[in-house]
Amino acid sequence: MKTRTISFILITLLLSLLFTSCNEDKKLTESTEVINDTTKTEEPTYERSLILPSPLQIAYIFKKAGLKYDSELMNPIANNSKYFSEESRALNLGVYSADLFYCVLNKRTQDALKYLKVVKNLVDNIEMASVIGENELLRFEKNLNKQDSLIYILTDIQKQMDIHANTSDKKHNAVIYFTGAWVEGMYVCVNSAKNNELVVKRMAEQLTLTEKIIESLEKYPTQSESIQNIILELKGIHNSFIGTQAIKGKNIDDIDFENINITPEEINDLSSKITKLRSIIIK
Repeated sequence: MKTRTISFILITLLLSLLFTSCNEDKKLTESTEVINDTTKTEEPTYERSLILPSPLQIAYIFKKAGLKYDSELMNPIANNSKYFSEESRALNLGVYSADLFYCVLNKRTQDALKYLKVVKNLVDNIEMASVIGENELLRFEKNLNKQDSLIYILTDIQKQMDIHANTSDKKHNAVIYFTGAWVEGMYVCVNSAKNNELVVKRMAEQLTLTEKIIESLEKYPTQSESIQNIILELKGIHNSFIGTQAIKGKNIDDIDFENINITPEEINDLSSKITKLRSIIIK
């Protein structure tokens, strides 16, 4: 049985919060819809069982928590030329997508256009050229002063990426893409808002995803040395997180993240490990 998650629903929910609500205290509800497909397949066993937020949703969560824009934290555009393998391109497609959404949500539209072009280059090189065409680039450029329009355009692109991932023979790349995006979001978070209590709470919530990401990567059809190293680093992050005073010995489902207390020393330890993993991904 294959299970696939439609992340477009997450983005639609996010957009409804952005444009129909004036209440800044509302929290983004992380709901998902899972569709079960009982069609038999001869593919290697690999379930897309992730129930995870999209890169746009992660960026929105941190933006709403008060994360400030810092262009120095993003993966430099020039690094794009260093990625030749399918794995490195998929990982950094996630990284650059997170940076792109980070730019748009902070209204840094000229930077966003540059990052969209990098994202297009990467999708072109991993057999997803149909996802972002010249029309999408033109629409984006024409709407640089309209944040809501830019988000709708990115939503449409994300939807097309989901459709492609679920109909191609490379479904496993979806978890690689998400891993890159998640790591980039966490890297920006821990390196720009260690003293922001609300951002730290949102960071702690996101860290609960590490176990699911690890499980999904371990099902990856080909365990290259690169993927093995990423899994190893993620396990280190996960162990540090569940070893914090606030989490140790407790059921994650019972944690009150609104009142969680992660010590500065624990934050520094997590920051160091996340930064190391991010360096491995973008090198």
